[in-house]
Amino acid sequence: MRILIAEDEQRTRQGLVRVLQSLGDEYEIVAQASNGKAALEMILEQKPDVVFIDHCGLIVGEDARMSRLDVIANATNQLKAMASQTVVTERP
Repeated sequence: MRILIAEDEQRTRQGLVRVLQSLGDEYEIVAQASNGKAALEMILEQKPDVVFIDHCGLIVGEDARMSRLDVIANATNQLKAMASQTVVTERP
């Protein structure tokens, strides 16, 4: 499984990489991004199977006036536009 991790906190990103790598060779970290612009570019370039996103605002770069649901909806639409089979879930 090809995985991209989008997380602005370096220590958290590195920890997630270590956990996923410890699970076995079937999990390949193909890219890591620390900001939304880089994440979108890497998604298009690497075409990962799974994307771990810390915060949807990291992806869409929306302003603070938007509700959290609007930000999630915008991120979902952007990701769906990039891939024919996109599943977007939110962790509580």
